[in-house]
Amino acid sequence: MKNCLKHFLKGAFVFALTVTATQNISQAVTAIDRVVAIAGKEVITQSQLDRIIRSRKDAGNPVLASDERWKILKQLIEEQLLIQEAGRKGISVSEEELEFALKDIEKRNKIPNRETLKQAVAQDNMSWNQYVKDLKNQIMAIKLLGREVRTTVSLSDQDIKTYYHEHPEIFGLPDRVKITQILLRIPKGISEAFEQQIKEKAETIYKEAHSGTDFIQLVLEYSEGREKNQEGDLGFFKKGDLTPKIDAEIFRLKEGQITAPIRTPLGIHIFKIEKQEIGKMRPFDTVKKRIKEKLITEETNALRSQWISDLWKRSFVEIK
Repeated sequence: MKNCLKHFLKGAFVFALTVTATQNISQAVTAIDRVVAIAGKEVITQSQLDRIIRSRKDAGNPVLASDERWKILKQLIEEQLLIQEAGRKGISVSEEELEFALKDIEKRNKIPNRETLKQAVAQDNMSWNQYVKDLKNQIMAIKLLGREVRTTVSLSDQDIKTYYHEHPEIFGLPDRVKITQILLRIPKGISEAFEQQIKEKAETIYKEAHSGTDFIQLVLEYSEGREKNQEGDLGFFKKGDLTPKIDAEIFRLKEGQITAPIRTPLGIHIFKIEKQEIGKMRPFDTVKKRIKEKLITEETNALRSQWISDLWKRSFVEIK
């Protein structure tokens, strides 16, 4: 419960937790709560940074490398800059939006009611007021990024089609064949003489098939496979679906051709290639939505990174 509450909204940030200082701060506490960075009009203290670091350790990271600590501090700075920028642009959070977010948290984390959520927050050593304040800040940041970044994303139908045609390895369908089989089973433990008789029978059937005897007729007369009732129809297969030995045979033949007898642990197989389908592209309409979502996500992430980089440049940031 504790860990899931640290991820309030999809795509949201983990915000710094402010520390309420007492009027009489001892020298020891001052040393712990020193300022580690200034982001715009706000300071980020050591205790804030330590709190996030402890939460990461609680989540299963017992030791954080120095570069991880820097990433956390950078994140805290960016969060403060976003909050302040949202305030300057008049972005606020209504009670309806806040309530919607709280209900979403309860639903996704299977929390039955508000009182249970408050208890979970308290177990995480956080006041309810602070929790709500942090949540509001997150919503403000999301609204800000939505206004400044998502609305600038430009994607045309031609962009989607271009991506589709340039990535056949993603949207192409593999070659596949439809096969029927005659199976002569070879029970385990039989004598070599008996096995030889079965092999000779398979050769005879193979010659009959090549001489023009209807393959389905041979299936119904000789096959011992379960698919005999379906006239030997095994359906469609693509490369890799079957054993390498069978794959090599059926994919080198053309439609209508018959394989020589193939020995496997089941017995002896004779396959006929009923139909060949050369790989082609999946219909554009069936993948258009997926491509669009992918391209929007990629462009949004790129624009977001650039926008935040520009925000850093025009803001006052000092790291102690």
